[in-house]
Amino acid sequence: MSKEKKKQSNVILFFKRVKELWANPRGRAAILLGFYGCFLLFVVGGVRTSLSNEQKNMNDEPSIKQEETTSFDTMTNYEFEMKVSKNNEMIAFQGKRNGTSQYFVNKETNQAYYVEEKTIYQVIDGVKKPLVDPLFSIDITKFQPDFIAKLLDQSTLDYTTNYSSGVVKKSYILSLPAFMKFMYGTTVSSNEVITLVTTEKNKKMEQVVLDLLNYQKTVDMDSTKMSIEITYKNVDAVEAFHID
Repeated sequence: MSKEKKKQSNVILFFKRVKELWANPRGRAAILLGFYGCFLLFVVGGVRTSLSNEQKNMNDEPSIKQEETTSFDTMTNYEFEMKVSKNNEMIAFQGKRNGTSQYFVNKETNQAYYVEEKTIYQVIDGVKKPLVDPLFSIDITKFQPDFIAKLLDQSTLDYTTNYSSGVVKKSYILSLPAFMKFMYGTTVSSNEVITLVTTEKNKKMEQVVLDLLNYQKTVDMDSTKMSIEITYKNVDAVEAFHID
């Protein structure tokens, strides 16, 4: 007998056997149970395949990390604009900082300054030279984020203003003796205060304004204004730099 005829004969015998079993109630139950079992295996296999493919797709997708932001007290990489107002005079500086290196330019005279390891230099023809005379009666380069954060920690929050744009302004009061202690390590007796106003958006510090008139009056009683306004931008985007 050929293989083809043998195969056909086996199929006929199989269906004949199924027909015989179907005629018997117990056989019919066994056949139905077999069909249900095969159907269940098919469904379970499909579900497993679907879940496996879904998990694979999830693994293939790039993970989305929550944006990490630099806290103000540890901020050492940024660009900034600083406006120093004294009486009727205002001087604006544009600058950048990366780590312990800081570079800023007087926007009116284009005189450049370079700070390295807390030492201030003038930059003339691309070369740094020691600064002979101080820029102001107060060292403006000391007002770095970590120092301002310490002042804020010791200050008393006076009021908070929330704007619909998401901007939050906070006003702080710090006693003059506490400020002098932080600034120079000296002890003075005074009831005067200084104020600090911060501007934040999305929990990021954008601007700090310090009203230092009461400090300036300890240097010059005739002073009518002394403030420092610092605006920050491009945080963590300044490349390393150095001036010889």
